[in-house]
This record gives sequence, C-alpha cells and structure tokens, in this order.
Amino acid sequence: MLRNYLLVGYRALARDPLFAIINLIGLSIGIAGCLIILLFIRHQLSFDSWIPQAERIYQVQREYTTGPQSGSRHGQNPYVAATALPSQLPEVEAFTDIVWSEGVVRKDGAPLGLPYSFATDASFFKVLPLPLVQGNPTTALAATGSVVLTEESAMSIFGRTDVLGRTVTRIGRGGGKDFRVTGVLRDIPDNSHLRIGALYRSSPAEERRAEHYESWTEISGWVYALLRPSSDAAAIEARLPQVLQRVIPKNQRDLSAADGLGYAIKLRNIRDINTSDIEMGTLRAG
Repeated sequence: MLRNYLLVGYRALARDPLFAIINLIGLSIGIAGCLIILLFIRHQLSFDSWIPQAERIYQVQREYTTGPQSGSRHGQNPYVAATALPSQLPEVEAFTDIVWSEGVVRKDGAPLGLPYSFATDASFFKVLPLPLVQGNPTTALAATGSVVLTEESAMSIFGRTDVLGRTVTRIGRGGGKDFRVTGVLRDIPDNSHLRIGALYRSSPAEERRAEHYESWTEISGWVYALLRPSSDAAAIEARLPQVLQRVIPKNQRDLSAADGLGYAIKLRNIRDINTSDIEMGTLRAG
C-alpha cells in the first residue's frame, strides 16, 4: 500500500513538477503552522502545573462589587487576609503572603538592584513548594533575617550559587541590614505566573508601617492558600462573604455597598491565573 502511494506521488511530481512543489510548500506551511499553534496552546496550559500539589494551591483575589471598578479582578489582597482567614476556614491547610520589598543589596560596596524581591512568611514553601537547589524548604524561612535567593540572583551578587550561610546586606530606608542566605531557589521557568528574585523573612515593621499589615483597606501583597485534600474551592468562596463580615471591622468596609463590603474574595487556582481575566495586580508577564 505504501509503495502504491509513493508511486502515485512520484508520477504526479513527474507530470507537473511546479504544481506539485507549490502544493508541497503549502502543505508544509500548513503543518508547521498547526504545530506552532499546538505548541503555543500546550505552553499556555502548562503554566504552574509543574508545581507540586498545584491543584490545591489558590491565589486569593479581590473582585470589586461596587463603584467604577465593579466586576474587575485584583490579583492582590491585604496582607491581613493571610493572618485573619486561617482561623475561619478549616478547609485551608495553610496561607502565605508575599509583599513587594526593597530589592537593593550591597555588592562590593555598591548598590545592586534585585528585581522581584518580596517579603514573606515561614509558610511560603509549605503553600508554594518551589524547588530549592540548596537549603531545606521547611526551615529556609523559619527565622527573621533569612533570605532565599534564586540562582540568577545568587550569581548576580556572589558570582556563584553555592552560597548557603553567606550574608546579603540589604539597603532600605533605615540603612543596611544583613540577611543570611538560607536557601537557593531554582530559577522560575517561563511557564509560571510567578516572578521571584529574592524572598526575605523580616518583620512587618521592617517592611512598612504596621498599619499596612493590619488594615483591610491596604492592598499590600499576593495571598495564596493551600486547600486540604478534597476541599471544595467553590464551597469556600460561598462562605467567604459571611466570614468577611465577621473579621473586617465596620470602619474598613464600604457600608454603602449592597453587600456591605464593596468587594468579594475569590479563589483562583494557580494553573488558571495565566489565562484568566485579572485587570490589576498580577505578577504574570505581559
């Protein structure tokens, strides 16, 4: 059968070579275009699926329910959401938060900028188990004064990646502060909504005024939740309006809104962030 096909094809080429070549070029371009489209779709659908237990990790987003921004999504939330919601949601195993942080360090006496630097808490690697090439994820951010660098950041500062125990001097509003390197994070691949250069473990007072960490009106960072196995994100979302009414003080709500809040909290699985509608506060590229 294959021999017959080859024979028919050869005769067509011999009978009208120009017509056959044009058809072959068109067919090749069509196949190449289909392959490129399929590879693009595969890449888009692979975002963050490489993270262990990705199916249980959700970004805690804000959706406005009143005013000119009604219906729009914000990828960020107040820092306090990560500390006030755990006691209210037993279906969630752990919360973590990352907050923009001053990313200037001292290298050979001169300032060096580290893009995508964040302050975070001890639960970061429990909620987002990103791979470390050095260090223990359980203890890397357990103590204040710790910093986890990506391979790229370690290379920028030290010219090498085996830097556990080394000191990074971070330049902030109060001058220089030393942080001990307790982990080296594998560089985040392109198919992730996360952009990370350094993760600092410091106290809220060192990052911002304390009220920024206690107020529901301050959009301060990105909050993530690790749901317990078999927990239903939709059921948790349905309970959140009542939970927010309990935990948010009245003077921090929009009491003129129909829901008495002015916004709702939504859960978005991290695998869906790249292709979802988020109008503000996203870490994803583009």
